[in-house]
Amino acid sequence: MYQCLKKYKSIFANYRFGAVGSISYIYYILFELLTPFIECFGIVIIFLSLLFNQLNIPFFISLVSLYIFYCVLITLSSFLHRIYSQQLVIGILDIVKVFYIAVFRYLILHPVLTFVKVASVIGYKNKKMVWGHITREKQMKDFETSVT
Repeated sequence: MYQCLKKYKSIFANYRFGAVGSISYIYYILFELLTPFIECFGIVIIFLSLLFNQLNIPFFISLVSLYIFYCVLITLSSFLHRIYSQQLVIGILDIVKVFYIAVFRYLILHPVLTFVKVASVIGYKNKKMVWGHITREKQMKDFETSVT
């Protein structure tokens, strides 16, 4: 995404793309590119405040619980809306699975993916703006043997 935003920076103030180009470019910079850095900064601040005994732990746990509850509620409502709109039949076990997956996603997976996003942007900048080359060796060998 960083590579695309840098390559197509002319979209930002170009009148040919109109308001959609400018608004979408700002959206991708603020909410897609910079948000992981802001989240990592917040996580570091939380750990530092815990280290220096400045964190009100019961209040922190209640805020994290409220955040997870809200995210799970949004996930369940969108899941059930899709089930209702497509007239699908599901069981209670499926709803319980969605609940546990949503808790796992927002409690464990989201912070991990945030650090991965930050590491990928930093790694891309440190490697002189080059991702590297990927070769499909096994597929190419299978293709060459099937052609001959």
